[in-house]
Amino acid sequence: MWRICFLLLAVALLLAVPSTMAAPEKPEDQRAQALKDQKNGNWNDAYKALSRLALDAGNTGAGSDLQLAVACLNQLGRLDEADDLREKAVVAHAQEWAFLQQAAESYNGDSHYGFIVAGKFYRGNKHGNDGKQVNSLERDRVRALQLMSQGLGILDAAPLAKVADADKKAAAQFYFDFSQMLLQGYNGQEAWKLQTLSDLTTLPDYEEGYGYGWRRGRGGWGGGGGGSEERRWMRRATRFFIRRPRVGSRPRPMARVGAGACCRLRNWGWATRSG
Repeated sequence: MWRICFLLLAVALLLAVPSTMAAPEKPEDQRAQALKDQKNGNWNDAYKALSRLALDAGNTGAGSDLQLAVACLNQLGRLDEADDLREKAVVAHAQEWAFLQQAAESYNGDSHYGFIVAGKFYRGNKHGNDGKQVNSLERDRVRALQLMSQGLGILDAAPLAKVADADKKAAAQFYFDFSQMLLQGYNGQEAWKLQTLSDLTTLPDYEEGYGYGWRRGRGGWGGGGGGSEERRWMRRATRFFIRRPRVGSRPRPMARVGAGACCRLRNWGWATRSG
């Protein structure tokens, strides 16, 4: 009799086990459900799934999952949590150049302002009444360049023959995107800043103020120019540039200029030259 009871108990346990021993969902299935939750406005459920995927070291699509998770935080008014998520994901995918590129793009495309509360930076408006308003324009740019530089080392170390055909186009795009990040905020009328060096070993401090409309010379807002730092570089640049010749006049030779240097001087023309 006891044998029959034992067998019945074993059968009952086996029937109960499948729900707990079911194979975990594939990342593709989890992502599909998260996208469905996003579409239906279930931002918190979508964030929970996408953040898990972003931190999964075995997930090859973690870069896009990270960007989608940050978008969910923005919708939830929890943008102050984005930086911690990004940095944890970077640790999990530190050897993946494609992920590092997407993490850099996430920093580049995020809101570049927030508040310092008790010595910690909180991105966005959540802590607007609690601390000092700052912007992270330059800091985010340097952090993005750090991640791209890290990815560049990984990509350059991999023999081209071992790069999958599907990744070769993405690898080429990596270099192009890196160049665009270098120029972000340093082109057009701000190209004089290319004469300064960006230290990728140390993140710059946060700057006071909101930041948008701010010119990167620490000199003001809107069309106010780059301030004292820009003027200092303009004075130094006069040694390398000549006045634009008038129409019909004999052109004068231009002095050798550092690679990629480009400056706008008062009453002077734009000048570029690789030297």
